[in-house]
Amino acid sequence: MEQADHVRDWRSFLSAEDDAELRLLRQRPRTGRPCGGELFVRDLESLLARPLRRRKPGPNPKKKSVNA
Repeated sequence: MEQADHVRDWRSFLSAEDDAELRLLRQRPRTGRPCGGELFVRDLESLLARPLRRRKPGPNPKKKSVNA
């Protein structure tokens, strides 16, 4: 993706249809997940002390009881 300081016309840059990175930029605000590489997202998770990556859908599995 181009550097932000190299983009002169943001309207035309963001209206491009075929660029996969632009599709990702458009999709992330809808999902609420950060747009960045794996290391970037892990660092954010560490700083915020909360998960940001997509997890398996559904309820969390119940922990097995030791006494059962």
